[in-house]
Amino acid sequence: MFACALTSVGVLGIVSSVTLRCVPRFQLRRSVGARPLSAFLDGFGDWANSGEHVSASWLPWTDVVAVRSLDVCADGPRRFGWLRQLSTTLDEVRCGLAGLAAPRLPGV
Repeated sequence: MFACALTSVGVLGIVSSVTLRCVPRFQLRRSVGARPLSAFLDGFGDWANSGEHVSASWLPWTDVVAVRSLDVCADGPRRFGWLRQLSTTLDEVRCGLAGLAAPRLPGV
């Protein structure tokens, strides 16, 4: 935790203690989708307020925005939930690799 406070010498002063405010464990429901870039930009405010946690990914050579939303749900833990975590991680790696490879692969 103290490593987070080491951004710059003297900016935060001397950190002698850290207090964490914790909440009970909860489940999140993930929704994913795609929207045309123009529709996403037109409805950005509504989209930004549509979920508790939202994120979007756009690759500049496409006209589509990948959108994700996470909302707290009352459901209990799902069986094989770790597979979804793995899938999400692999999706992020795939998008990153596509971003790195695109300039080297014209027409893709």
